[in-house]
Amino acid sequence: MLSVLKFETQVRIIAVLTVLVCALLLLSGLAGGVWGLITSAGLISLLVLGLLLPLYIRSWFHAVYRCLRGPKFVFPLLDGEWHGEIESNWSLVKKMLAVSSGKEQGPFDPLNADPNDLEWDPPVQVVATIVSGFLDFEMTMLMTGTKRHSETLSVSLDRTEKKRPRLRYIFRQTDDSLKIQPTDRDSHLGSAELILSEDGTTLSGRYWTDRVGEKGLNTAGRLVLRRSV
Repeated sequence: MLSVLKFETQVRIIAVLTVLVCALLLLSGLAGGVWGLITSAGLISLLVLGLLLPLYIRSWFHAVYRCLRGPKFVFPLLDGEWHGEIESNWSLVKKMLAVSSGKEQGPFDPLNADPNDLEWDPPVQVVATIVSGFLDFEMTMLMTGTKRHSETLSVSLDRTEKKRPRLRYIFRQTDDSLKIQPTDRDSHLGSAELILSEDGTTLSGRYWTDRVGEKGLNTAGRLVLRRSV
């Protein structure tokens, strides 16, 4: 999990608040001088924690974040439900597997084959939910019509060379089906890189998985998510 704010940004916020509290205690005379300030470390920590405490409430953090124009200058808030689809190269992998096993006639040259001649599986419909706060960022995804779902393990929020907001993450996908195909697993890892559109309504990019990678069956493709209104 990761906050919308980078770790170093959080450290700067805590440092600035600590300096402000110390300055106020010195100027007001409540600290009793520098030595008194040093011996009041516990009180200072308590005051800083009190100032930060409202930020742990997600709605309050979002309100403060928007007031400080964080979505424009730091990173947009992505919270909410997103609907979209996954287009996978599994049809190509499945074709190579069928030819190599003799179930279909070959030869089959994936480098020179016309993609239009392949029978591509329809895109998988997905529903993603994103929640973020001062100290957390979570993204879960459900594959419509299946028992597959994924959750983020690690997230990086930054911007592209063209300053477009970018979401990079590692996820674990789990399949709760009673019968798992030999070409699949009940759990596997993957990663994705999604870029936010200029109007802030679409996340799109590429993804990769390690699904049965030791047998060359791991998949990759394109993921598109659209923010629900």
